[in-house]
Amino acid sequence: EPDLVIMGKHLQEDFGPILDAAGIPVYYTSEGPSISYSQTKDETLCLAKSFGGDEFEAELASEFEAVEQRCADFTATHETQSMMIFFHQPGTYQQTSKGYLGSMLAMLPFENLTDSLVDGDSPTTTIDTEITLGLNPDIIFAISPSAPSAEVLQETFEATFDENRTLWNQLDAVANNNIVYLGGEYVTSKGLQSISSINKLVDLLEARIPAAR
Repeated sequence: EPDLVIMGKHLQEDFGPILDAAGIPVYYTSEGPSISYSQTKDETLCLAKSFGGDEFEAELASEFEAVEQRCADFTATHETQSMMIFFHQPGTYQQTSKGYLGSMLAMLPFENLTDSLVDGDSPTTTIDTEITLGLNPDIIFAISPSAPSAEVLQETFEATFDENRTLWNQLDAVANNNIVYLGGEYVTSKGLQSISSINKLVDLLEARIPAAR
């Protein structure tokens, strides 16, 4: 007989009626690769205020502001690059700026080429390899819900590239090894952890991309 249940929104249909019938209040949370950074931030601050009060909400809000300012500073000192996010496998399933990682990268100096190919607010889309080759992004970001680590993801991608290097090396990012492989924390929204995830991402980018201005 809990006083409160916190549950993912995707479980509401199955368990919501049971909890409602028992008179137990529920906080439904959003999660997944389609939840943007701004949605994650808003929900985190909402939970912070609900359980920790105004002071705790203000404390976390300042942390979000700090990481957003860091992104703005990085963007101000680096040239914009075109990019694509390969989701799960090379070249076909991609994420737009509406997705979790895509919305983070939208705060940084990157133009997501997939955005121009999608109507509406779709966070992901399927694009064939020919179109991908034609767009030829400067840099590729790779994530996958099935890879236990960035290292394993890289091994999987490299094996696919090795099957047809002539094809994949038409992408400058592949030929120049300009692919950023990321772990599972960038696949699905993680609430407050998004702050540390963005900081880690900027650390990685600072080591790879020299300042241009």
